[in-house]
Order: sequence, then structure tokens, then C-alpha cells
Amino acid sequence: MLIEKLHMVTAKFEEECQHYPHHSPMSVDIISHRLQLFLALANELTSVEDRYTFYDLNEEIHYYKSQKPEFFRYGVFYDKLLELEVRKPLGQRKYYRKQYKILKAESTRILEHIIYYRLGGTDKDHLLFTKEAASKDINIIIRALVMLEKYLDTVNDKRTILEKISDHAVLKWTGTKTEYGELLQLLQSKAVINQGKLSITETHEHLSKVLGVEVHDIHKLTHEIMQRKEPAKFLMQGVQYIREKQQQFFTRIFNRK
Repeated sequence: MLIEKLHMVTAKFEEECQHYPHHSPMSVDIISHRLQLFLALANELTSVEDRYTFYDLNEEIHYYKSQKPEFFRYGVFYDKLLELEVRKPLGQRKYYRKQYKILKAESTRILEHIIYYRLGGTDKDHLLFTKEAASKDINIIIRALVMLEKYLDTVNDKRTILEKISDHAVLKWTGTKTEYGELLQLLQSKAVINQGKLSITETHEHLSKVLGVEVHDIHKLTHEIMQRKEPAKFLMQGVQYIREKQQQFFTRIFNRK
């Protein structure tokens, strides 16, 4: 019953957050909303946990050491994040960099626990991770601090938006490089991006990062495409596909009459 409830609240929270990663810069409104959602779900779980009797010591240790932190790290993280963001002064460009010192100080105080966590220690589990242990929530804190460090790494990243997008590309080009080259030629010829004011090299530089395409010399690729017997093979296949879709569309309309 307890583990099923834990999985349910964790899935519900992560589903709510799936469209915007936890480590991405976010507004106070988003942070506050997620914290309130966590608190509501945590109350549901805690009511079940308080009444639950563990089968044995191993189940109890596993819950407090590994399972509970998977969800409760979000509560500690978003609580710290809200405090961090609401206290940010206007015009303070070095604010986030200074937060590393606070994170370092906090992690130093629990360094022995962090070492135990990183090494996957087990010999002290019976002392650390039971319902009555004062330190039973230590892995929650450690995992929340790891999330906070990742958040600070993101907000302190001075790279361009396109360079950051390439690290976590949602779109990924899965066609061939020559097919990408044909598409690029089409976009360039129709002047549908920035009214055609960008060169093909500039368009490629931006588009390749969004789509995760690795083409180091776009002019060489273009030359290879132009040497083929059919330089627009991919695009012609696209034309054929659209015509077939059109025919299917008209057929459905005709069959309805």
C-alpha cells in the first residue's frame, strides 16, 4: 500500500513537471506552483506512511534510503529554490555564482553522509535509515542538493540559447545528411527563414543545432548533392507523399457522399 502510494504521487508530480525540466531557469510562479503540488501530494503519502507497518528491517531501510528520497527530494529542492529566487536582488549579476558558496557550506556539513551515499555504503544502514533514526532523511537532502547544483550550473551557463538547446535537443534529425542538405536548399531557395537574408551557412549553423545534425562543411555537402543524377530525390519523395495524401483525402470525401 505504501509503495504503491509513493509511486502514484511521484508519477503525478513528474507528469506535471515533464514539459519543463527541473534544472531549467524558472519563474517564482512555476516554483511556487510545484512546491504547493508537492506539499499536497506529500500529505497524502505521509498519512499512509504514518499508519504503515514494515514487514522487516530490510524493507524499512530500502524505503528511507532509496524509495522515499526519489519523491521527497523535490520538496527540499523546490523549497530551497523558492527561497533562492525570491531573495534575488535586482541588478545582481553575480547572485547565482555566490549561491555555490552556500551550497558548498551546506554540503560540507554533511560530507561524511555524502561520501557514504556516493560509495554506496551499507554497513551503517541499520543506524541511518529506520523510521526512528534522526538521519533517515539524509539522502533526501543529498539528492535535493545535487538537483540544486545542476540548477545553478544551468543559470550560470553563459552560452547562447542555441548552444544550450543542442545539449537537450527535443528534435533530432533522423534522416540522412543529404536529405538534410536538400531541405536546407529548399528553405534557402524559398526565402522562408528571415526572408532569405541569412546565408546558407548561417541558416545551417542555427538549424543544425536545433536538430542535432553534424555537418561540418555544408558547401561540400551541397556540391555532392548537385553532382547526383537527381539532386532533389528527398524532396520529390515528399511531393509524391503529399499527392498521395491529397488523393486519400479526396477519396474519403467522395465515399461520404
